Formats: sequence, structure tokens, C-alpha cells
Amino acid sequence: MAERLFRPANSTHGEIFCMQFCYSCKYWQGDDNFDHLGKPYCKLEIYDNTLIYDVTDPEYPKEWRFGEDGNPVCIAYKRRIPPEPVLEEDGYPTHQQLRAIRWWPWDNLEGLAEYVCKLWKYPNMARFNRATGLLVLHTGGWSGNEQIVEALQYHPIFWKRCWLMSKRGGHYWFTIEKRNRKKKQKS
Repeated sequence: MAERLFRPANSTHGEIFCMQFCYSCKYWQGDDNFDHLGKPYCKLEIYDNTLIYDVTDPEYPKEWRFGEDGNPVCIAYKRRIPPEPVLEEDGYPTHQQLRAIRWWPWDNLEGLAEYVCKLWKYPNMARFNRATGLLVLHTGGWSGNEQIVEALQYHPIFWKRCWLMSKRGGHYWFTIEKRNRKKKQKS
């Protein structure tokens, strides 16, 4: 059977695909490098070429295709490893840590919540309950914690799907639904 190349049906379909693969891929250049329109881009030019060429064109990227299960995949995808959640000497998150939050894989929001708690300046003001999926953040007025909240707002899925409420003074509550939490495997 010949391989079937994948091309999104529309921009929403393409955005959903990119949230699953592109934005958390080590080849995706978010934040640091932008194209002439101010958008992040794929270092391998896969994304751009899917917009430029027709799926029947020989130049169309072979990396975007349908997998054996019939779902679209990117065979060039390599999940980006986030930097260690250790604050700088001045107590602020690094640019790379904020980037990791912004482009965290959307299928592991529980991992994102745990990462944020480890990165938080005042650990007693950031709690994540795995059993309930409740994430509670209090910035304590620290601008480094506010940077983390801003990165969460930038995430394409997290804020829209998980935000529960916020209160004046830097207090935030989120719920991560069971479908977005990975089950811990028994050893």
C-alpha cells in the first residue's frame, strides 16, 4: 500500500495537528526565531512547505503522513526536552524555561503543572493535586512567577481548557481534566 501524505483540511485542522506535533518538537523555532511575519517556524521547513505545495507536488513534505492507525503523524517529530526547573541566581525563570511552558506538549498538561510547581519561586504557593487535577498558584507578588503565569496564558491549550478562576493579587486556579492527565504506570 502506498504511503498517504497528510494535508490539513483547513487552518483549524492544521492548528490542532501543530499543537500535537510542531509546537513541542525540538525543530520548532518558537520565541527565539521568527519568520518575516513574526511567526515562529519549523527549522526543517516542513510546516511552511505544507502551506506552499499541493500534496501531489514532489516538493510536498514526506514527513506529514497518515500512520498505520489512520491518524496523521509527523515522522520527523522529536519531543523537545524541557530544561531543568531550576531558577536563575536572581530567582527568575530562564528564557528557555518560559519557552518550554509556552510550547509544552498539549497531551501532557499534568506534566506541565508539575513543571510549573517545581519552577515556582515560593514552593508553598504552588500546589498540584494529581488526584483531583487541581493546580493552585499564588504569585506572592514576585514578577518571576508572573512571567510563568504569562507563559501559561500564551500556551495554545492550557489556559483555554484548564483555567478555573483568578482573583486580584495574583491568585490562579486551574483544573486539568482526566483526559489530559497521564496515568502513572505501576512498577
